[in-house]
Amino acid sequence: MCIIYYAIIPLHEDKLFRYTLLVILASLFHKIAIILIPLYFFIRKEFKVSVLFYMVVIALFISSFDLIGIVIKWCNENFSNVAVFRRVFHYYFNKHDANLKMSAIPYMQRAIMLFILFLFYKRIPYTYSNLLLLYVSLFFIFSNVGVLANRVSGILLVSYAIFLSVLICNLKFKRNRLLIILYMFFLT
Repeated sequence: MCIIYYAIIPLHEDKLFRYTLLVILASLFHKIAIILIPLYFFIRKEFKVSVLFYMVVIALFISSFDLIGIVIKWCNENFSNVAVFRRVFHYYFNKHDANLKMSAIPYMQRAIMLFILFLFYKRIPYTYSNLLLLYVSLFFIFSNVGVLANRVSGILLVSYAIFLSVLICNLKFKRNRLLIILYMFFLT
């Protein structure tokens, strides 16, 4: 994950080659990091707030109907000779205890972060906002399996620190800064 944290700088500076090298290096330690290469283009694009809102709604829709589980099951049935699909299927369905659900606290934390994101969207560089939105969306998409949600979205966990620190620096009113700092205090 530390290598991914270093990749945030070339991501923000629009240096695709350096970013890709760092992500490939990170994938040598943890294969899940490879999904960050195509996400570069999403993070580098500036979106309207309404489009970002619809992306969150789509992530919640995927989560509520467990569409990711259906896709994983289909890939395992049709591409069972590919080791990646077998491993993800095993991880998703065999290691997951259906009785173990995440508590409401992680969902509430992410919902508050989304509220803060949409409230102060214009004050933050869009790359950092997109990182945070991607983190929250991936968490929701994979939330039916808590371990997988934390593992996949955890790659972008640094987006919290970046987003909140840039937001605190950009806020002009001390009252708003205090609210963000209080949220960070209760978040930890």
